Amino acid sequence: MSRLAFSPGAGPEQLINGRYQVIEILNRLSWGQTCIALDTYRPGNPECIVREFRPVTDDTDSWQAAQDIFHRETKILEIICQHDQVATILDCLEIDHSFYIVQDFIPGRPLSQELNQPWSESRVINLLQEVLEILAFVHGQGVIHGDIKPDNLIRRSDDRKLVLTDFSGIKQVRTPLVGVQFSAIAALGAFGYIPTEQVLGKPRPCSDLYAVGMIAIEALTGFKPLHLEEDPLTGEALWQDYATVTKDFAAIIQQMVRYYFKDRYQSADQVLEALHSLTSSKSSINLSMSSAPPTSPNPYKQKTDDTLGEPIGVETLPTEETEETTEDTLGEPIEPETLPTEETEETEETEETEEIYYPSMPTIPTRKSSGLNLTAMGVSTSVALLVVAGGYLFSWGGNQAEAKLAQAEQKYQEGDLDAALKLVKSIPADSENYQDAQNAIAQWKTDWQDAKALFPQIKTAFEQQKWVEVVEQASQIPNIVFWQQQIRPMVSQAQANLEKEAYQLLQQAYNQAIERDFTGALNTFKQIPKGTKAYATIQQKIPEYTQKRNIRANYLLQQAYNRAAQKDFTNALVYLKKIPKDTDAYPKAQEKIVDYTAKQEIRAKYLSKMAYNQAVLKNYTKALDYLKQIPEGTSTYDRAQATIQQYTRY
Repeated sequence: MSRLAFSPGAGPEQLINGRYQVIEILNRLSWGQTCIALDTYRPGNPECIVREFRPVTDDTDSWQAAQDIFHRETKILEIICQHDQVATILDCLEIDHSFYIVQDFIPGRPLSQELNQPWSESRVINLLQEVLEILAFVHGQGVIHGDIKPDNLIRRSDDRKLVLTDFSGIKQVRTPLVGVQFSAIAALGAFGYIPTEQVLGKPRPCSDLYAVGMIAIEALTGFKPLHLEEDPLTGEALWQDYATVTKDFAAIIQQMVRYYFKDRYQSADQVLEALHSLTSSKSSINLSMSSAPPTSPNPYKQKTDDTLGEPIGVETLPTEETEETTEDTLGEPIEPETLPTEETEETEETEETEEIYYPSMPTIPTRKSSGLNLTAMGVSTSVALLVVAGGYLFSWGGNQAEAKLAQAEQKYQEGDLDAALKLVKSIPADSENYQDAQNAIAQWKTDWQDAKALFPQIKTAFEQQKWVEVVEQASQIPNIVFWQQQIRPMVSQAQANLEKEAYQLLQQAYNQAIERDFTGALNTFKQIPKGTKAYATIQQKIPEYTQKRNIRANYLLQQAYNRAAQKDFTNALVYLKKIPKDTDAYPKAQEKIVDYTAKQEIRAKYLSKMAYNQAVLKNYTKALDYLKQIPEGTSTYDRAQATIQQYTRY
């Protein structure tokens, strides 16, 4: 019996396990493939789906562990497939250190083909009830699907029921087999339909509910999730203005797609119960419907391809069209060896990210006291000091020294320091308030000098448009009404400009993320001051971009491996040098830079020798071909260039 694993070039005569004849490759990833095959053992040779999973290492211990996990988790799949609306598992195989799952082919069409125009509310409710009943069963078996999207819901031809397919994304099977974090593979299959915690590799049952909720939004609005704008404060999709939907139903969907997982429904049964209550009460309050897609500024709105979209929340990594392997499908680099990955803790907290310093943008906090405490002096019982529109009113009722102190305080706050000091100095030495007067003189002079020195600095910073400096220095101004009034216009303008600049920096970071420059995006985040609205937004995005930076680094490392396998060490080094610091792949990249540089030098000498041999045979054309392949930066490069000119004359 043949035991040939299928390959892109497999012909009709090649069978998987001597039984399954490959007729079409659906996708090819670094950790496996999916194809359509014919089951030659069954009458009529019906079609089936074959999914291959390849562990990233062949060592005995890892393989044994993978085998145990595969057998255990395929049993779970077999239980799940007992549901009438889940694709049936036909076979589970181990062939040549690869695992195969064979599933029934579902004749029909994907739900995505039906979502070309807005649906009615009642139709969407029926959709939710049908899908959620399937999920309630799946979750009841302790399994998270992890890749729910319209393409994985097939409308079965014979009975028009929806069938949930592609359980290759469940965490219990995928992660141990391919040896990578869940977030790097399974979570990257359905951007627009996955929440933040799944991107971070911490899926929960409510992560599947989020996906179903986004499908409902797509059905109601006619817009794919990645084409909807995002609320900059909550990170949630803005969709209700583009749907005809009752407020009560909109509230149910909104709770399914909340940004923070704890704010969502926690089980499919909870949503089904809410839908049952809704249909029983028959609410009929309609929200308005817009006939146009979102039009407000959006830095990533131009991305219209289904696999591309906004760089935050549920973002995708743009693919490089020139590469066979894309970042979206990339797992852990697998050649020559895997990078170590830490098991993601199943906790409620987001993953640990690097400490980032952000400049603060304080509003003007409580400032330094002017030094005169009238209450402590006992003046509160005789002199009432009332602030009215920046001025002060007095009610006389005590001795003359206390009255002079109160009057001096008013002059001081109004900005007439000389008059204030003159009044205080007139208090005689034998007065019980004399010491308080002397303390006030010293404190007022110091505070006034501080304020007088800071004011031109604030003014200069304002003129130079150094808004953070304006606000920070303003916070140091003593609590003197006169000086506070002098700086207030500058501080207000500075704070407004900081908000504007923070927003622009946020847009810049989004654009950098679209270009897959997550290091640049994180560095841009560092420039956003605390206290701005944008700062609150980026606190939710830092873990996402940190994770994306690691995925991007792994992608670059994988491309370097691929180039090195083709003896193209020059381009392999180009990829390696793009890998940013503070990523999991960086240490390995530095190691490979040394390795590939040495190999590049060896190859350069080999090419030089081959060119020389061809020249001896008078085959200068072939010699030139070898010389032109010698990369720049190697020890033989300069000599090769000179030799090229020489051989060109022959």
